[in-house]
Amino acid sequence: MTLADSIKGIKNIAVGMDNLELISKLIDLQEQAFSILDENRELRLKLEEYERQEESAHDLEYLADFYYKKSDGSGPYCPVCWDATKLLVNVPIYKFDNNRWKGSCRNCKSGPLKVPQSKIPK
Repeated sequence: MTLADSIKGIKNIAVGMDNLELISKLIDLQEQAFSILDENRELRLKLEEYERQEESAHDLEYLADFYYKKSDGSGPYCPVCWDATKLLVNVPIYKFDNNRWKGSCRNCKSGPLKVPQSKIPK
C-alpha cells in the first residue's frame, strides 16, 4: 500500500465520521504527499540521467578533435557539446581535401574539426 493509498483510506474513514476539520487536514496532507512523490520522481529521473552521463564519460576517449566511444568505436562526438553540457552529439564528417577529413557539429556549430587518421572512413 502506498502513502497516497493510506491517506485516501484514512480520509474515507474521516468522511464517515463527519469531522470537517479532520477531513480538511487530511486533504492538506494528501496534497503534500503528492508534492513529495512528484519531487521524488523528478529526483530519480535526474539521478538516472546523471548515472547515464557518468557511464558515457567512462566510455569516451578523446582523439584529435573529437570524442569516440571505447566500447564500440562509434563517433565522432562533438567535444564542445559534451564538455559544456554532457550532450553526446554525433558529428557528420566530410572529406576536406586529398586524405583529410573534417566535421562540424550541427548542434553547436563548432568546427570544422579534424578527424584523426585512425578514424578516417575507408
